[in-house]
Amino acid sequence: MLSLLIVTPSIDSAQAEQPKALLFVTSDHCPFCAAWERDVGHLYDKTPYGVAAPLRRIDFADVAQQMPFLKPKIVGTPTFVILEANQEIGRIQGYSDAEMFYWQLSEYLPIEL
Repeated sequence: MLSLLIVTPSIDSAQAEQPKALLFVTSDHCPFCAAWERDVGHLYDKTPYGVAAPLRRIDFADVAQQMPFLKPKIVGTPTFVILEANQEIGRIQGYSDAEMFYWQLSEYLPIEL
């Protein structure tokens, strides 16, 4: 009789694939943030990018306290930080238009459309 032993490496929960997120650092007084909300924000969650990296909005005044692990610190709005397991994997500073935003985002989140 032949016995077969299959050994698979154990993966603890910290090592398991962590979801990604798109952190949107915004301010009520930022016209470029308002433009992003108008052009992209209302549709982002329905895009493949929104599924791969759900949006998390945070006010600029709260970012240093709530996200102390971000280095370098956020200095202006809008700033978009691509996170994986609460580790920064990319950053987009500023906003000009939707096409440029998605092109920049695709550098960090390669999505097959």
